[in-house]
Amino acid sequence: MTLLALELGSRAIVEPSTVSSGRLLGVELPPFALLPSGVRETGSEPGAREGRLVGGGPLTVGDLWGFKVPDPELTYTTPPSTTSANGWWRTNALGARSDRETSSVPPEGKRRVLVFGESYAAGSRLRGDETWTAALESLAGRLEVVNLAVDGYSMAQAFLRYRRVRNLVAYDAVVLMIVPISGAT
Repeated sequence: MTLLALELGSRAIVEPSTVSSGRLLGVELPPFALLPSGVRETGSEPGAREGRLVGGGPLTVGDLWGFKVPDPELTYTTPPSTTSANGWWRTNALGARSDRETSSVPPEGKRRVLVFGESYAAGSRLRGDETWTAALESLAGRLEVVNLAVDGYSMAQAFLRYRRVRNLVAYDAVVLMIVPISGAT
């Protein structure tokens, strides 16, 4: 009953918004809308966005956020070997966000860093080559950065994913990146 009362009370004081999940006392509440409300779902891939073209094709949900599949331990995870309609989001056989496969050992002369976390770590809403993990790898030529972050993950989910992957590939370092949202700007 308490939860029902809280739900009804919050619905009464939070105003609807077209740019976020709602407005409380004039402040927009996260999550914020990336695309305008009212955009219809169309296209060959589920979630294609009408009127938003990238390289001649429609911008899709898969391009922005990647793909998720149910997982009994993690709730959801990224499927292996998947590519979005415009190629913004690619996963390899390990389920890492990458244009190339991840071997069990790092390439000769390179040190491997595994990255776990949520949307900031994953590079959501960016092309694969625009993510900070891709930039780090290109700046530090002796690093192979394996991006295993998943949009929306908590620290617990990221840690559980690390536990699942840690014995599958050799690595030199692990980064757990969680960026807390501190309010509207």
